Amino acid sequence: MQTKTIFFVGMLIGFTYLIGCAPAPDPIGDDTILSQHIKETDGSSLQDTNNGSGIKTNHIQDRAVTSRKISFHHNVIIVAPDGKGDFANPARAIDSIKDNSESNPYLVQLMPGIYNIGAKSLTMKEHVVLQGSGEKSTKILGSIDTDTGGVIIGSNNSEIRRLTVENSNSGENAIAIYNDRVVTLSIEDVSVIAFGSKHNYGIYNNLSSGIISNVRVKAYGGLDSVGIYNFGMSQLELLNTEVNVRSSKEKNIGVKSIDGVNLMMRNADIKIAVYPAATEYNAGVYNFAGVAAFLESVRIKVSNAHSNTGIVSDKSFVYLNNANIEVWGGNSASGARSRASTKLEIRNSIFDVHGAKFVTGINVDFTMLVMSNVKVVASDSLQFKQAVGVNTSSSSSEAHKAFIDHSQIFGSKYSILNNITMFVGNTKLGGDRKILHNLGTISCAGIYDQSYKFYANVCPLE
Repeated sequence: MQTKTIFFVGMLIGFTYLIGCAPAPDPIGDDTILSQHIKETDGSSLQDTNNGSGIKTNHIQDRAVTSRKISFHHNVIIVAPDGKGDFANPARAIDSIKDNSESNPYLVQLMPGIYNIGAKSLTMKEHVVLQGSGEKSTKILGSIDTDTGGVIIGSNNSEIRRLTVENSNSGENAIAIYNDRVVTLSIEDVSVIAFGSKHNYGIYNNLSSGIISNVRVKAYGGLDSVGIYNFGMSQLELLNTEVNVRSSKEKNIGVKSIDGVNLMMRNADIKIAVYPAATEYNAGVYNFAGVAAFLESVRIKVSNAHSNTGIVSDKSFVYLNNANIEVWGGNSASGARSRASTKLEIRNSIFDVHGAKFVTGINVDFTMLVMSNVKVVASDSLQFKQAVGVNTSSSSSEAHKAFIDHSQIFGSKYSILNNITMFVGNTKLGGDRKILHNLGTISCAGIYDQSYKFYANVCPLE
């Protein structure tokens, strides 16, 4: 009996010791109870959102639990036009971010709606993503009149996604998205609109490099409009892009690059038109002064100005592959024009140029021309018959030669009007006259005409 008593007392003392040494429970902090921990009513007695004991969902005031207070939404700012987000204005949401960095990035999420930010730009910050709820459901409007800013001003290491940006004003300049010295540009799934001013630009890139993907651009009205403008030493990729420019009084240009831009464009659809036909000049893609442009799987339609050109290369280099170029109307129309450039190289492409007083499929001046598997159709109205398929201007330089292989060339007046050293092989020529050999020299091998008359080693001259 004494042994059992001693054993029981020992156990009691040990148990008491363990309880006394147990650590106290952690205090409940301010952020411990989160909104996702609060359960809805289960329908039992005394359990509804207004009656009974405990915390009820209806007792939580609006905006008392926000995304910034919920642990799994770290650095996410919600913008909603009805005022139920963290902010109602996306520009103020961006301005509120103070501790952004590579290791502490932010997402600014725009709920569906229209956000009119007036005359003050939304300026992006580094390591911040601005994301809408879809191009058709989220729109940022502005009325900003400046040539050094836009509705949105880009920043390094930032992203703009899934929304529409629109700038409209009656002043000097309307730019939807403006990038100045941005070296990591990223714009994806965005619609861009600029109109109403004298000078309209969808996207304006000044010394800025990066990727523009799945973007739809519209610019129109005023004196001149440019869909995407690129200036200065930079590297840009345009992927899956649609550009629509129209109805400016003087110039409409789809993509314009100047002064050392390295441009890669893949799967682009560019349309340039005038309603009514009163514009002086239209161009689909314009390159000037040291631009290197690589264009693949592009479709370009240009029409109705006094002068219309699909692709312009001036003191630049252009490589074109798998393209479909259609140009028509006005006083003059040209599919591609290259002047004082390093090279114009065209492969696996179609040029359809027609309906103007003066028509040229491809026109090169002081430029090396390389064509392979290219179809050129140049036809004007019946009363003129002045259309030329391929025209080369005079040059004695060895660097300015033309090489045409496995192609089809038709001109209502001349298939080829040659003034340089040219080589033509395995090519079909059509038109009222086959080739006019002017001041240059031309060598042919395997030429045939519309009736499939074959010329093995001679050129079918005029």
